[in-house]
Amino acid sequence: MLKIFYQLGFFVGLGVAWRYVSPMGVSAGAMLRPVLVLLYTVFLPALTLSVMWKLPLTSTTLRIVLVMIGATAVGLAAAWFYFKSRNISPRSQAAFILAAAFGNVLVLGMPITQAVVAKWTVRGAVEFEVFAVLPLLFTAGVFIAHKLGERGNEAPGVGLIKQPIIIMALLGLLLYIAKVIMPGLVAVWLQMAAVGIVPLGMIAVGLALQWHKQWNELISYLVPVAVIQMVIVPLALWGLFHIFGLSGPQTYRSMMLQAAMPAMLIGYIFCEKYKLDMAAYTAAFSFTTVVSIATTPLWLSLITNGVLS
Repeated sequence: MLKIFYQLGFFVGLGVAWRYVSPMGVSAGAMLRPVLVLLYTVFLPALTLSVMWKLPLTSTTLRIVLVMIGATAVGLAAAWFYFKSRNISPRSQAAFILAAAFGNVLVLGMPITQAVVAKWTVRGAVEFEVFAVLPLLFTAGVFIAHKLGERGNEAPGVGLIKQPIIIMALLGLLLYIAKVIMPGLVAVWLQMAAVGIVPLGMIAVGLALQWHKQWNELISYLVPVAVIQMVIVPLALWGLFHIFGLSGPQTYRSMMLQAAMPAMLIGYIFCEKYKLDMAAYTAAFSFTTVVSIATTPLWLSLITNGVLS
């Protein structure tokens, strides 16, 4: 586990260092948005197409998807009921709810589970993002943003079908159902794009990480965010995994680790679009990402030693 943290930490460190060096006069804040746009419009959609083009559609796949949706929904419900009762501004409530409910499954969860579980777990990370995180984010998440933030022009659910990751997922499924064989040149392009995801994603995490002294007053809200995101959601997945009768130690291990990821990167764009409390979201993202350095090995140890079998 330490090895993968060292490997990923190098690129995260580059992103963190950017904030203090600002190469060629470009600040970390100015750099973050284009990097996120590249990730979510080019690299991650390419990976999604590659995975979904080869995804077997079985009853087991359906049960796995239902478990992922259920666990994410539990986290969203817990975040909603907790933060709606807090005496903070609606925009802060919405930012904390999104940070607590939706994890960094694909950008951070994928490389970690690939390293400590198996290479094929990239499929599970894509499934988690495509079938659970993004659909709930662009339906329930948009509803929450409309209610507590600035009401956008798009109704809940409309933005989902415009997401490049979702478009590529649907295209991949159609090509799989039609039994279209992936051309060699296309496979090479998709593989080249996939190679850039981990370093670019980790640099984006580093660019997004920051801490201000005035955020210390938010600690009473950041701890619940971390508990919901990295304790309640994986425990919900653990229960649903058994309720739905799923099996397979590697599948179970990868799903649990993906469910325990810190707050999602795309939340920055979401907060910007709906004028939510960016400072609150940045604090929650930074806090949960740092805490995950301890909680991720802990979850792996509990699973490996059979405490949560």
